[in-house]
Amino acid sequence: MKNQVMKEKTLTIIALLFSLFGCKNNDAEHTNSILKEKFQGQYEIVSATSDVAVDLNMDGKTSRNLLEENVEIVNAGISLMINENSNLFTEHWPIEYIGVEPGVAFDSTKYYPSYTLDYARYAITSLFQFDDSQKVIDLINPEPVISNGVADARFVFPDQIDVEDDLIIVTSTRNLYTFKGYVKTQITAKYKRYTTIL
Repeated sequence: MKNQVMKEKTLTIIALLFSLFGCKNNDAEHTNSILKEKFQGQYEIVSATSDVAVDLNMDGKTSRNLLEENVEIVNAGISLMINENSNLFTEHWPIEYIGVEPGVAFDSTKYYPSYTLDYARYAITSLFQFDDSQKVIDLINPEPVISNGVADARFVFPDQIDVEDDLIIVTSTRNLYTFKGYVKTQITAKYKRYTTIL
């Protein structure tokens, strides 16, 4: 009789453990499914402002509206990929390349009409997680981009990523090449999802 009671208790405990862990796994899958439906996809930039007015298009006028100052910024974007075990954040941003005439030293403190200014769109990627409120995206150990054996300062990871309604708000500190040379600015870029297809 004692053995029968012990078997029943053991089976009951095992059944409870299976149901408990099974529920947790189902809850995690359900939460992941909701996050994927709500956030996964590609996002286009809808606004980009800097904390200081800058002149990026070299017209002699400064503005905090970076979409007006640099037409290449309209090509910026982010994507969020949400999987069962990990999430991937990617941001594309135009990076300037400045050309100088042969034999001329580059002066980073001001703009010279003889300089050529081109942009290329490059990306940074990092694993990420949402905070409990799903209002903040935290990057997980972002790895710097290495160029010629050192971290390339042109490839900038966000300082902060917030979720506000249907927008992802990315705040970054970047060096922008302006009419007065390089200026360190804090940029707030707002992105809106335009497709769930990656």
